[in-house]
Amino acid sequence: MKKNQRIALVLRYLLILNALIWVLLAIFTVVQRYKNGSISPFTILLIGMMIGNGLVFGWCSWRLSMRSYQIIYIAWLVLNIILTFTDQFGALDLITLILDTLILSLLLFWMRYGHIQIEES
Repeated sequence: MKKNQRIALVLRYLLILNALIWVLLAIFTVVQRYKNGSISPFTILLIGMMIGNGLVFGWCSWRLSMRSYQIIYIAWLVLNIILTFTDQFGALDLITLILDTLILSLLLFWMRYGHIQIEES
């Protein structure tokens, strides 16, 4: 396996991990709010956004090698990094911040030095 293929594989796994974290966070929020009896329309919106974020990260992992989408990956990661600081900051925020920053750094490195083989489909 070539170095650029290994980097792409690591990127793909990190994006999938990020997607799973967001979906699990949504499930945890549902359980937590249900226990407290405080499921409001805002909570439902928040849960939907968490699941949507997970779906976008899953989509990014699936379409990783498509050059035309790479600006979307970068924009989405930057948006997630910025939004991490707009609310309370806890352990889960730190985990997603580190993961998003790692993915963004690796993606930029891969795009610049990885000599990407484009798979148009």
